[in-house]
Amino acid sequence: MKTKTFLLICLLSGIGLTQLSAQWPQPANGKTGAVSFYEDWDGYYCAVYDDGVLVDELAGSVQIHNVLFWKDNVPIRATQHMTGEIQSLYEPYEVFKVSDMGHCIYATGMAPFRVNLIGNYGTHYICYFTYNFMTGEITPVKTMILGKNK
Repeated sequence: MKTKTFLLICLLSGIGLTQLSAQWPQPANGKTGAVSFYEDWDGYYCAVYDDGVLVDELAGSVQIHNVLFWKDNVPIRATQHMTGEIQSLYEPYEVFKVSDMGHCIYATGMAPFRVNLIGNYGTHYICYFTYNFMTGEITPVKTMILGKNK
């Protein structure tokens, strides 16, 4: 169950990265540089585990700030910063401010992500994972629960 939920998290995060590569905005000179753009996404989802046990699931809308880096007309890497408010799917339906930062390296196909979730009832989660967007493989790295008032 843990693997399936993490796959769903990363799949949804990967959709954002896939949308990044599908748009392919070019730098002003057409060859080398960075391109920055924003998009809204209403399908954000995050599952939180404590020692392999599902303790919370969160969903909602986020705004994504994408930055694509190009060299010699080839995309090299991308960063993706997602911010917004999402809500727990469990009672008491705590509202969380989310800050999700991912870095995609096109040559390796790897995208490490760090998710910081701060709830309005005092709950604070920090989750780390990597996502291989070429194979779909998810590798959970660490989850920290710093405050929990549920």
